[in-house]
Amino acid sequence: MKEYMTLEQTKNVGLDILKVVDAFCKENNIRYFLGYGTCLGAIRHKGFIPWDDDIDLIMMREDYERFISLFNVRGPYVVKSFEQGDFYFPFTKVIDSRTVLESDNFVQLDGMSLGIDIFPYDYVSDDKEGAQKIHNKLLLSEKLLRYSLYANGRDLKAQGVSASKLLFFYFAKALGWRFWAKRLQKKIAKLGLDKKRFYVSTVIAIMSDGMPLTQASFFSKTILVPFEDMFAPVPENYHQYLSDVYGDYMQLPPEDKRIPHAAKAYWKDCTKGV
Repeated sequence: MKEYMTLEQTKNVGLDILKVVDAFCKENNIRYFLGYGTCLGAIRHKGFIPWDDDIDLIMMREDYERFISLFNVRGPYVVKSFEQGDFYFPFTKVIDSRTVLESDNFVQLDGMSLGIDIFPYDYVSDDKEGAQKIHNKLLLSEKLLRYSLYANGRDLKAQGVSASKLLFFYFAKALGWRFWAKRLQKKIAKLGLDKKRFYVSTVIAIMSDGMPLTQASFFSKTILVPFEDMFAPVPENYHQYLSDVYGDYMQLPPEDKRIPHAAKAYWKDCTKGV
């Protein structure tokens, strides 16, 4: 019988993975940053956002590719990478292979396990308008990828998707997620590595239509801040970064918005952790 993990248990798994990744990055001179809600949690709560178990990391593309090529497997911790063809969204997960992750919305694929997310950042343009155009092109490609991963049209209807968009779902589903993943990867590969003023995380260009573009200069330096029982790097200019993404990030959301992720996890060996 499955025994699903509690929120605190999933946090502990994520924290253990983060510590392994942190040590590996130090050993190999790979830069990373706490990103998005994880950075917010570090600054506002000195750890996880209390109702969230998510850990998001950011790496510049060159560091990201080195990480993928070097990390591979560390004990139970395994890299699942879009670039290597064994993960379907355009970023990387480091998973705990002893766990199973269930999601109600997406197709259940082999290797779905509890883990942390690592997002590559690409330099895309030296002006905001040019970066926005690239953002929009990536967004269209990813929407088709995302549609192809839904188990069925009912899941989209439940989210209020219009009838016209359901046609895109059936079109995307017919070609399959691997087709759209390869198509998106080709577009990502065309992005330059030259340092520009504005850049966009490929995954956020994809998954959050309204996510603002971020200045590359925000990530030129890091500082260490407390995160649970360790110290982890965040952008030195974290205030401007978090303000751009979340507005008044120190203000707590209303209680009805403090919702944990819907996915559920359990140990493959159900006796573990009992």
